[in-house]
Amino acid sequence: MSFDSELESFRAYADLYPDNTVLLIDTYDTLGSGIDNAIIVGLEQQKKGKQIGVRIDSGDLSYLPRVIRKRLDDAGLKNATIVVSNDLTEEIVQTLVHDEVPIDSWGIGTHLVTGGMQASLNGVYKLAAKQSKDGSIVPTMKISNSFEKTTNPGIKQVYRFYDAEGGALADLITLEHEKVVEGKKYTFYHPFAEADFFEMQSDKYARLESLLALRMKQGKRVGEKPSLLQIQAYAQQSLATFHKSYLRQINPHIYKVSLSAKLKKLKMDLLVAQRKKSKEEL
Repeated sequence: MSFDSELESFRAYADLYPDNTVLLIDTYDTLGSGIDNAIIVGLEQQKKGKQIGVRIDSGDLSYLPRVIRKRLDDAGLKNATIVVSNDLTEEIVQTLVHDEVPIDSWGIGTHLVTGGMQASLNGVYKLAAKQSKDGSIVPTMKISNSFEKTTNPGIKQVYRFYDAEGGALADLITLEHEKVVEGKKYTFYHPFAEADFFEMQSDKYARLESLLALRMKQGKRVGEKPSLLQIQAYAQQSLATFHKSYLRQINPHIYKVSLSAKLKKLKMDLLVAQRKKSKEEL
């Protein structure tokens, strides 16, 4: 997303790591632009006496490697390797090996560290915006075959809506400069489903608050530096605003985190533009 195209990013990576080139091909479209661009770079590296690998981090890890292996072999890249990851467990690896899925190596992190029985919280950094040469901010997003892995673009703010008793009702993710004030009706759009939305009428909530504040700027901390006890107290206070039905481990109610109309439109516009671009490249 820091480059104008996936192919450009693959080439830059291969230049930086010519002896250890492993290209992540599921950022946009695994069986489309991902493998197509990887083959282009793989053939370029092969002429230099180098070989590449491709990594799959989402989707059906039994089906995709079989298709990718054939595509690589048909292109003359029989020495190219396939790496898979995505919360792999011992059982998943054993099943894929038993089914003779053409996988050369495995990326195992969470279940290697925790042993599988301990709770873990995955945190993944995804670029949401970049600064162009003229200084303007350009929204970016990760596009994936899996809807849940497709991110929301742009610099954002999150607003939490509360009822009269102080209970959290829902969160609305907006673009940074959108104005959200109390006393108005707001439409909450589903992050994935295009036609799924609900309206928060002005008489259905008592107050709202913004959740995000600037804490780092140009690599330096800004604002107050709370102690660990203050951070703990704030987290406990925030959790106390959620109804117990949201916090139970068995069949919890789903707390709604939705997109504003402007953010949903930006997301869909970027998705459509990328699909058109991918078709043109093919």
